Amino acid sequence: MNFPIEYQVVEQPSMQSNMLRTILSLRIGRRKVDSVPEGFMLVKMVMAPFNPSDIAFLQGSYNVKKALPAVPGFEGAGIVVALGEGLASEWLGRKVACFAGNDGDGTWAEYLLAKPDQVLAFDESLCWEQAATFLVNPLTAHAMFALAIDAGTGCIALNAAGSRVADWMRAFANRNKLETINIVRKAEVKDQLIERGVKNVLVSNDEHFAEEFRRVAYELDCRMAFDAVGGNLGGQMLNAMPGNSRLIVYGGLSNQPLGELDVLGLIFKGKKVEGFDLNQWWAKSSMADKQLVAAEIAELIHDGSVLNQISQIVDLKDVASGLRHYLGHMSEGKVLLRM
Repeated sequence: MNFPIEYQVVEQPSMQSNMLRTILSLRIGRRKVDSVPEGFMLVKMVMAPFNPSDIAFLQGSYNVKKALPAVPGFEGAGIVVALGEGLASEWLGRKVACFAGNDGDGTWAEYLLAKPDQVLAFDESLCWEQAATFLVNPLTAHAMFALAIDAGTGCIALNAAGSRVADWMRAFANRNKLETINIVRKAEVKDQLIERGVKNVLVSNDEHFAEEFRRVAYELDCRMAFDAVGGNLGGQMLNAMPGNSRLIVYGGLSNQPLGELDVLGLIFKGKKVEGFDLNQWWAKSSMADKQLVAAEIAELIHDGSVLNQISQIVDLKDVASGLRHYLGHMSEGKVLLRM
């Protein structure tokens, strides 16, 4: 490649309390790479998705903070086009799924500087749409499902059950013959899941939700729940579950603190609340372990067990309209940026 390389990025210039204002403030900026630093690779990005973690980052409520103006985006996919000193030449030309670091620019850009521990080479038969969404949702689901396997539970409960993470959790549950209880906010999403053959689907807004969830949780001896929502729903779920149950919180879609927890249940019934952070899992997992998980995920994609649904693909300059669509239609699938 001929350096320097100038390229376009999405920039967040400031932090706004209002999400719409934040989206409208996004702009197309420019970056320049004079050379690839030692130990890094330069990835020509092809596609990158919007994820709930990206929304939280834009709102300033995510654990990762970056100096402004910042380039958002935590995952994507592209081709390795240049290498810094110290990297094996076989990386050159590889198609990779990328996980952006806690510092430096994100994936909403035409190029990304990444270290080898930020990328996974993917199966050549995988299309770009699936490769771009290969990491955050599938890996989150796999790592959390491993907690259920380790606990020996025969049933897991999921809220935001129309989400892509929930799709992957159900795929792993089906493969391991575990039951699922699936909680959604809208009746139409319940109908869509039932049409796809999903069982035990409940609507959290129904008048008798808490008692119905309790009945099913005791019937299936469900002792582990995964909360992507926050607010009162997670507390309602844990309160209704049998003793020694665990609530794993991995998202905060409601933008509300966890509430309505029965303190006596925590004290006298052995119930627990824990958090899950994919960044921590990624940092402590070896590359060999990540590649094994990636192979399992690719197998599920190839056999049709689950796909990352794509609802829209937009160009870099249309990032604002793409984000607005994603926020209003999350259950329809991912929105991707095309570089």
